[in-house]
Amino acid sequence: MSTVGLPDIPYDVLVLLFTHLEGNRRALYASCLASRALREAAQECLYRHVQLDYYAKEYASYSALKTLQRRPHLRPYVRSIDLVLHAYATFGLRSHAVLSSLSGLQSFTLRFQNPRPQRTHIHFSSPPYSGKT
Repeated sequence: MSTVGLPDIPYDVLVLLFTHLEGNRRALYASCLASRALREAAQECLYRHVQLDYYAKEYASYSALKTLQRRPHLRPYVRSIDLVLHAYATFGLRSHAVLSSLSGLQSFTLRFQNPRPQRTHIHFSSPPYSGKT
């Protein structure tokens, strides 16, 4: 009886397996670090849905944009972005340049988080192009 190694598993099957981990970003990140054979498929799922939180002077999510800026091969994986701007947050031009280069983006949600309990948000979504006018 032969055993199947990671290089023998088709890429599409790996992506399908990793889609079940999309809610577990730590597991996807750990899979990226586990081996080169897993990295590409795990990154595709890891960057499919990106949430960016911008605070007044904290850039906790800025690292995701920096990664997309430094590694353009990851940009086509991004399908949706949830951008949260907190009170007094700034959103720089560098961020705009990266976001405008995401060719596979299908959904973009912009939320304004105020210090008050109320939330305001705007959601833009484009269905896949059907070819009909």
